[in-house]
Amino acid sequence: MATEAEVLELARRFARHEFHLDVQPGAGMWDALTDEERRRCLAYTLYEMQRRTKPEQRKALRLFRSWLTENQRQQLRTRQDVMVRGSAGGMYRINPYCGATERVERHGKRWFARTRFCYHDPAGELPKADVALGHLLLIRADEPEFILRANEHVSSGEMWSSAYRRRLAVARRFRIAAGEEAA
Repeated sequence: MATEAEVLELARRFARHEFHLDVQPGAGMWDALTDEERRRCLAYTLYEMQRRTKPEQRKALRLFRSWLTENQRQQLRTRQDVMVRGSAGGMYRINPYCGATERVERHGKRWFARTRFCYHDPAGELPKADVALGHLLLIRADEPEFILRANEHVSSGEMWSSAYRRRLAVARRFRIAAGEEAA
């Protein structure tokens, strides 16, 4: 049986990528652990890896929030995304937690995504909030340039068309009528 300190140290070595199960040195430590100690070790490893990556994302989120208006900060707290008007008048929804950006249009009371954009970090090392901040600044400063440079994924027009909305309303009325008959 290993002590808690030994299990934690092994987890830290896993998190720092200093120890691999397929490499012989140190494998005896892993083999000596019981199933419960292995589960704890893997849980500690996951915690250590998240602890190591979270500060960058938290710092990036603070920077992202500093560029927002008070209304947008409220949106971010409640909906996890922000609505932004571009320099050419387009409306965009930006999610700093996954780095996603969507061009949206309003139909009735709802906003519907028309196009998704992604403008990736070439090295893939930036936190998602930093990528989202890049999207935000480029959209505000030069929306046509953002559209030109970003990868564009057109959403299905069916999701916001009036014909689709009518079919959805008919199906909703049918479900309500069926529910009333069953009750």
